[in-house]
Amino acid sequence: AVLRHRGWGDLVTTPKVFDGCSLDDLTMLMKDIQDKYAGSPVAAVGMSAGSTMLTRYLGQEQPPVIAGMSICNGFRSKNVLNLERGTLKNRFYSWAIAKKMGQTIARNRKVLKKKEGFDLQKALRSSSLSEFLGHVVQSVYGYPDIEAYWEANDCISGLPHIRCPVVFLQPLDDPLFAPSVRDLIPYEELRKNKRFMYMEVPYGAHLG
Repeated sequence: AVLRHRGWGDLVTTPKVFDGCSLDDLTMLMKDIQDKYAGSPVAAVGMSAGSTMLTRYLGQEQPPVIAGMSICNGFRSKNVLNLERGTLKNRFYSWAIAKKMGQTIARNRKVLKKKEGFDLQKALRSSSLSEFLGHVVQSVYGYPDIEAYWEANDCISGLPHIRCPVVFLQPLDDPLFAPSVRDLIPYEELRKNKRFMYMEVPYGAHLG
């Protein structure tokens, strides 16, 4: 089974799109798998934002997953804002992420216009991720403020609670990690859980 980000494929029918935080769809998918294939072993793989969500899910829900794999996990997602203070290449990626998330909102504007305080044009004019989030965190995503959003997105606190084996795979040339991958990976927290295997490879970029 493959879980696609809400609103990135088919149009949504309710005023809720992918925000990188909510585990509702992942939880529902896992329940559906359990119902259809009761007793079958389940392994899960998450990539990029999906890897952060999977890690949070494994740490919070104690699901019936026998093993997991996390690829290009940001762990503390707020660190992506470092891109805005980096090189021209870093700032380009911040802009590109904002544009991708903005496209999802624009495609679903007919449903999302029901959200109080939502200004699509301001969101689409954003030149960075932090500017974009400032326009949508409350009105579209439903969080009280930006700090609450980043707290909900953080998966590090759940690492000690994961009870199944997990392989974390990280390319060292991942451009979304600024100033560098090794500055941001929570090595100590990963070492503490004996069920984890952390692997670094020199190349691969972000999901390359």
